[in-house]
Amino acid sequence: MMSGCHIGDCPYMSANLMTEARNFALKDYLAALGIDPERLQLS
Repeated sequence: MMSGCHIGDCPYMSANLMTEARNFALKDYLAALGIDPERLQLS
């Protein structure tokens, strides 16, 4: 599980956008490893 601020509700200007991008990249990586990418959740 990855945790972060909601989009547009973070005191760190682009931190939540970077976290969202990292989440998508990690899902692709997990799929390449044969792990169900839905096991990774951003909340």
